[in-house]
Amino acid sequence: MSPSGLYALIFNDWAGALQMAPPVMHLHAGLAILVVARLVLGVPFRSFWLLGIVTLAALAKEAADFAYHGAVKPDSLSDILYTIAWPAAIVMAARLRPSVREQR
Repeated sequence: MSPSGLYALIFNDWAGALQMAPPVMHLHAGLAILVVARLVLGVPFRSFWLLGIVTLAALAKEAADFAYHGAVKPDSLSDILYTIAWPAAIVMAARLRPSVREQR
């Protein structure tokens, strides 16, 4: 399958089947990437590694958009912000609140 065909399958057909607005898709994708990265790496939610992985995934998605469409889409910045918004809030909240183990 060609790269453009794979892009269409993942981001057009699959996303269209879920019938969610693009901002909602980005919010859910960011949270899913955060949780999967947490499970795979085994680091606490306060780790900036998790936020870095979510950010890299958001940038990779926008790079795929650029490669598929041949131009930067007008909503690229908002897509990135939607993707990293909740993961950033979770990481920051985890960093601000000490864990129960640290309090003992």
